[in-house]
Amino acid sequence: FNFFVVQMTVVGNYWGYFYLFNLVNLLGTFSLLWLETLLVKKVALFNDTKKYPQLKGILLFALFIIVISSVIVAALFKIISNLSGSLHFISQINWFAFALISLLMLSAMSLSQVVLQGMKKIVWSQVGEKIIRPMVLITLVITFYLFSNQVNLQKLIWINVLSIAITLIVILILCKKIIGSKLKTIKAEYDLKNWMAASMS
Repeated sequence: FNFFVVQMTVVGNYWGYFYLFNLVNLLGTFSLLWLETLLVKKVALFNDTKKYPQLKGILLFALFIIVISSVIVAALFKIISNLSGSLHFISQINWFAFALISLLMLSAMSLSQVVLQGMKKIVWSQVGEKIIRPMVLITLVITFYLFSNQVNLQKLIWINVLSIAITLIVILILCKKIIGSKLKTIKAEYDLKNWMAASMS
């Protein structure tokens, strides 16, 4: 899919583009660490047993972990790019800011997908990544191309980030409709010791 998008543009460094987003996705797995395993186990359990305070608590805990780990991994991304010189093909972008924004959004998207799966909304959990994001990305690329007759590497990178942002917003709206009313007035409860133990088991 990404190859198709690149072919629609005038990006000269095809492999640089692929390398960039593959590296972000790879590092993004470290932003979630053991979080997905924990959430898959607990979201469904807390929802089925109507333990909404703990459900809200574990989601807020997950957001906190995502923010902290994304900052650390974005710094690692910056260090790797500086030491390897692998991103020398474009120097106008602040790579730490790019990595941090991308990692936060990708991690939040993964978190939202896990929540939807835990709420037994399996089909909805796949809509964002499999349908909405590709459609948004193609639409944005075509729109930029029609108005400027040129989509360079820098524009394509930020178009990709924008597509992630739009997809995340749609997924969050879905999550809010499905689970928002259950958690809106609930006070969060935390059971960090058991959550940590569950994530390691």
